[in-house]
Amino acid sequence: MRHNYKGFWNCDSCCDIEVHRRGDGKYVFVATELPDNPGTSVTNFAEHLASAMRGQHGLKPAEVIWIEHYPEAKNRRKEDFDLVRFLGMEGDSFRTPVWTRITEQAVDELIAGVRNVEDLIPHRFNERPAPQMERGR
Repeated sequence: MRHNYKGFWNCDSCCDIEVHRRGDGKYVFVATELPDNPGTSVTNFAEHLASAMRGQHGLKPAEVIWIEHYPEAKNRRKEDFDLVRFLGMEGDSFRTPVWTRITEQAVDELIAGVRNVEDLIPHRFNERPAPQMERGR
């Protein structure tokens, strides 16, 4: 569904937002950048768009799965999908977005509920749980 919004500097902007409700109650939003968008992109306005959709649907932050979609176009060589996680909140608004490139198959699996966001987050090689302090020594 086409979504019109006022982007940065109050400029007219638009995108397409698909809304999918999963069986577990989470919602997957796919925000598609439109070739005729005259204003702020879905990437630059991600926190605002995701926050608006969360409020419109009355969701908790953990119930929102946000995906950006850039279709193939003459100025892009291929179609891209990115999972966007928000690492913080300020009031009712998402903050600190982090993008992870994912496949169209991963998008379909997220929508179907057979895959979770955690399955798609890259882990660093040096990431380890913090060592436990030994007591009594």
